[in-house]
Amino acid sequence: MRFSHSWHALNRFLLLGCCLALAGLISGCGFGPQGITSAAASTFAGPADAVVTFAATVSYETALSEIVDLGLRLENPCYEAEVNSGAHLAWYPMGQRDSFTQTHALAVTVTVLAPGDWFTRLQALAGVSAVRTPVIASCPTR
Repeated sequence: MRFSHSWHALNRFLLLGCCLALAGLISGCGFGPQGITSAAASTFAGPADAVVTFAATVSYETALSEIVDLGLRLENPCYEAEVNSGAHLAWYPMGQRDSFTQTHALAVTVTVLAPGDWFTRLQALAGVSAVRTPVIASCPTR
């Protein structure tokens, strides 16, 4: 009986250690609550983010696939600025489908997976009609 108890305690300890190691690895790669932008942006000579406007014929799914294929991700500048300042906000989906249907534009930012020339590659995509940088957001005050 005593062996069983210590075996379970050891398993819990190992599981906790693995979780902490994984959390450290993830935050060290820039995927933590500070946002991936801060970690990835320092490795690029160009801009860290952009607003990409796609041709009217490009669907949201296709646009999203194009930016992900370049190692970019959707950006929510207001949410990310608050989280980076230490605010503890409730998470919500970061999709931009609703705004895309009206503007055909996506706010995007680099990740550690983006190539150094991501901006040039983004501008060269067939479905992209314009790329604007920097991203200027009008954030509500709290």
